[in-house]
Amino acid sequence: MKILIPSLFRNEYNNIAVPEEGDFYDQYALLDLIEYFAQNIKDIKKEWNNNKYKN
Repeated sequence: MKILIPSLFRNEYNNIAVPEEGDFYDQYALLDLIEYFAQNIKDIKKEWNNNKYKN
């Protein structure tokens, strides 16, 4: 994520974090993150519908 969306909000340890009230952050970066997840999300039911993974 740091490479794909470099302007995401980071905490004091340089990890991607959730902004708190009063923090300055790029709102468009959050939209980019949502768009990235929307494009790359998959239905896990198809992947997990395999006898190998059933309980």
